[in-house]
Amino acid sequence: MVIYKEKYQKIVDGLIRKSFPVLKGKRFWFFEMKGSFSAGVVKVPFVLILATHPRLRNYNKNKLIGILAHELAHLELFEKYPGRYYLLRGFHFMSESLTKKDER
Repeated sequence: MVIYKEKYQKIVDGLIRKSFPVLKGKRFWFFEMKGSFSAGVVKVPFVLILATHPRLRNYNKNKLIGILAHELAHLELFEKYPGRYYLLRGFHFMSESLTKKDER
């Protein structure tokens, strides 16, 4: 495994143990992608995908913990409230898209 993935996995394992018991035993895949985000998560059957921007490699441990904890909170909501969460995210995405369109 690439060094940054091992580092992220260690942080995620610690966060799950301390704060996100709902995610215990879940399988994670880590990917790096460039874009206008720091990190993002996607839930697909049998695995949770956590995508990070390469710039996170330069972040200190406390920043990484904050960003990864934020993404784990999204995954926890996926697990607890799958239907409602997707509806709320869809509504948020649509309203945000409309707002940004109006600002242009």
